[in-house]
Amino acid sequence: TVPTQDTNQSYYEITSNGYLAFIRKYVIGIGPWKDTIIPPENNHLGPATDLVARAHALNLQVHPYTFRNENSYLHFNFHQDPYAEYEYWLREIGVDALFTDFTGSLHKYLEWTAPHQNKEKKCRGPPA
Repeated sequence: TVPTQDTNQSYYEITSNGYLAFIRKYVIGIGPWKDTIIPPENNHLGPATDLVARAHALNLQVHPYTFRNENSYLHFNFHQDPYAEYEYWLREIGVDALFTDFTGSLHKYLEWTAPHQNKEKKCRGPPA
């Protein structure tokens, strides 16, 4: 029921099916606060909402915010490990991307978890 600062509508209203169907006409995704996707309970993850599934059903990408490395921002479920948090959100919850203040650690996570890539230089001309 708390109104957002920019729309003066509640989070419930701007994450409703009707609102998502309306905005999909001019956006490709949404960037909700991560606690609206999985509300915490006593600094542990609570049950996930269906927001990601509903957005994906309308072909909207989901990029939650804000992922931080400091222990005070990591829920106890992740044992002070931001990489565990990235893994959970990207692999388990299925979000499409993340907003973070720590791009270096997210970049390292993505490098470590990307499929093996051939790092050799590729020939730019025809074979000799």
